[in-house]
Amino acid sequence: MTELNAKYLALREKDARLFGDANRTLGDLRGRHVFDKDNLLSAAISYYNFQKGEKEIVRFLSLDIVNLIDIAVKNYGRGSAGRGRRTKGQTPHEREPA
Repeated sequence: MTELNAKYLALREKDARLFGDANRTLGDLRGRHVFDKDNLLSAAISYYNFQKGEKEIVRFLSLDIVNLIDIAVKNYGRGSAGRGRRTKGQTPHEREPA
């Protein structure tokens, strides 16, 4: 960890403005859904980690759920079976069956 911290500080010292720009970009691209996930699940992760010792549940809540959320966000609005096809100008009530 000390080595990683030294690399971090060296990068920051090399070009503080560029380093700040990179940090802002990474923060902006992190995604609101990941931020919300962290806030929502932190109590559950603590409970299963510290009180129950359930490492598999903790792994799922902290890592696997992010993959599921990313899949859902990427596929949101693409449609699904049974929803029907919507052509340009149609309201949702005028959709043709799939």
